Amino acid sequence: MSCVRAEASSTPIEFDRAFGRLGNRNLTQYTVSSTKGIQPVSRNASPGSRIIPFPMSETVRVDASSQLERAEALQEILAHRVLVLDGATGTWFQGQNLTAEDFGGEQYEGCNEHLVLTRPDVVLRLHTAYLEAGADMVETNTFGSTPLVLAEYGLADKAFEISKRAAELAREAAARFSTRERPRFVAGSMGPTTKAITVTGGVTFDELIGHFRTQAAGLLAGGADVLLLETTQDTRNLKAGLIGVQEAFGEIGWSVPIMVSVTIEPMGTMLAGQAIDGSPARRSTLSMPRSRTCRCCLSA
Repeated sequence: MSCVRAEASSTPIEFDRAFGRLGNRNLTQYTVSSTKGIQPVSRNASPGSRIIPFPMSETVRVDASSQLERAEALQEILAHRVLVLDGATGTWFQGQNLTAEDFGGEQYEGCNEHLVLTRPDVVLRLHTAYLEAGADMVETNTFGSTPLVLAEYGLADKAFEISKRAAELAREAAARFSTRERPRFVAGSMGPTTKAITVTGGVTFDELIGHFRTQAAGLLAGGADVLLLETTQDTRNLKAGLIGVQEAFGEIGWSVPIMVSVTIEPMGTMLAGQAIDGSPARRSTLSMPRSRTCRCCLSA
C-alpha cells in the first residue's frame, strides 16, 4: 500500500508547543495538574486528560520537505528491492557494560531510552554499528518512550524530548552513511507499552491514544522517516497507536509511512488471544500501513 502523501513548502514548519497546535490554527490551551496531568480547557477541545503531544513552551522547527522527500525515496526503493532493518537494541546495550551513572543515576538504571540524554555517544555507536554492518534503516532508541512507560522512572514529562532526541541521533547517524545511490533511513520505534488493554488493564483506550500521540510527535519532530508500531500483543493497543499516530499527523499537517509488526504466541494468536486477521492494520482505514510483519514469536 502507498503511504498518505502531503504537500509541504520548502520552509520549516513551526509548532507552538505551548498550545500543541500547528501555527496559529485551532489553538487549544491546556492546564497542568500534578494529579490530573495536562488537560484541555478550550470549549472545543476533547474531554478527558489526554496528554498533549508537545511539552509546554519552546518552539519546534521541522523541515517537512526533507522528510517528505525521504519518504518518497523510501517508497521508490521499496518498489525495487528489500531493505535491511537493524538488529536488537536492548541486548546491544547490555553488551556495553553500562553502569547506573551512564543511565543518569540508580533511579534510571535500565531505562535505555534515557541514554539519548545521558549518553548520546553510546546511542550513536549503536546506530553506527548497524549501519556499518549494512543496515538500510535504523530504529530509534524509543521502544518505551511513551509517557506511560517513562512514568515508571519519573520521566513522563520528558517523553517528547526523549523521543525527539532519539530520532535526531538516529538521523545524524543515517546522514553520515547516506549517499545519493544508497540513502539510509530512520524508523521511529513505538513499542506496545507495558500495559495491554485486554490483558493487564491499568490504562484506558483514550489514554493510550494520547501516550502514542506524544511519542509519535517527538519522533516526527526529530526526523523519523517512518513510524514502526512494533511487537504488538493486543489489537486494542495497536488501534490506539494507529489513532495516536494519525492525530500526530493531523497536528503537523503531513505524514510519513507506517509500519506494523505483531507478536504471535505458540498457540497462533497474539498474547491477548486475537488472530492476525483481526489486526486493525489489516482492516482499518485509519493508517494504511506500509508493511505488516510478525516478529518476536515465542516458538521453541
